[in-house]
Amino acid sequence: MEIDIRTLIFVLGITHIIQIVVFIHQYSINKTFRGVGWWLFWSAAEIAGFTFMLLRGIPSVLEIAIIGQNALIVAGVIFLYIGIMRFFDKKENRALVISIFAVYISSILYFLFVNNDIQLRGVIISATLAIVSFLSARALLANKNRVASASANFISATFLAHGCYHVFRAVMLFVAPLSSSIFAPTLLNVTTYLDAIIAGNIWTFGFIIMINQRLNAEVTEAKEEIELIFDTSPDAVIITRLGDGLIVNVNEGFSALSGFARAEAIGKTVFDINIWADNNERQKFLNELSAKGFCDNFDVMFVRKDGVQLAGLLSAKIIKLKDMPHIISVTHDITGRKQAEVALKEAYAGLEDKVGERTRELRERLDELERFRAATVEREFRMEELRVENERLKAEKNK
Repeated sequence: MEIDIRTLIFVLGITHIIQIVVFIHQYSINKTFRGVGWWLFWSAAEIAGFTFMLLRGIPSVLEIAIIGQNALIVAGVIFLYIGIMRFFDKKENRALVISIFAVYISSILYFLFVNNDIQLRGVIISATLAIVSFLSARALLANKNRVASASANFISATFLAHGCYHVFRAVMLFVAPLSSSIFAPTLLNVTTYLDAIIAGNIWTFGFIIMINQRLNAEVTEAKEEIELIFDTSPDAVIITRLGDGLIVNVNEGFSALSGFARAEAIGKTVFDINIWADNNERQKFLNELSAKGFCDNFDVMFVRKDGVQLAGLLSAKIIKLKDMPHIISVTHDITGRKQAEVALKEAYAGLEDKVGERTRELRERLDELERFRAATVEREFRMEELRVENERLKAEKNK
């Protein structure tokens, strides 16, 4: 049974359309991952290349179709190589890539317009595809990390197999005559398109696996970092269910502040361990939190396990865990600051009392001085009157 080559090209185009949809989705949700966009360009370039390939059946556009097909298909696999390098945050060898593409296009143009030889053009495109496939395999093996090691090895093996096939194809084209039509259902033509379909699908699924592995690794790393921050924070951090106040998690800072071990707190409600000194204050806190979704620096009193009250500065936010609203709150112990404020107020009040007492004493002293001064002035005035009277009496006596 003969397999229609145009049907294989059509199937190949459909698979790349599906791959475009897949890569668009991956790019939209993983924009921070470099390289995914280049894999999208690969599928788009391949579709355009296969479209030009189908146009080779029209004699009037044959040369344009040959150039477009060859340029786009090779550009597509180069995009694959660039995407791999960028995905691992490496820089591709731009000079090498440009050189490969320039030599390839120059050779195709020569064997199209100067010495029209379809067989040598086939050798050139297979040799170029093999070279780029080996570069991609090397890029995967050289830059793979612990997270994506298995998937990188698998994709690399596919690139190596794809490259080896094209080495075989180049040799076969070089030593054996080629049909004048690329649509001839020869074994070599059929296997070439089957290889493209199989390799393309494996690469696509392999890249998706690598993306997901990297995403899972980053999520795990972020979770570990958050847990580390959560556990090592000196402040009391507690996660409770919004509806009933059930304690989901607490950190060591909470245990140190409240006196309740994690095992004693987790699974209980805030009412069970009775950490709020005034439940009316808790309701005010919840009202503010519900209205704004967060709460900053809420001044509140808590009760330790031993019954001692402590002052806290509470900040909280509503989050969702398993699609249920929870509260994550951070409490900074300001008991010492409150005690210092009270002591300062008491000291200030005592100072005011002392100042008032000293002021009263000073005022009494001043009043005494004023009375003494008035008495002195009065005495001097009397003495002056007596002196004047004595002078007058002496003067009358002398007369």
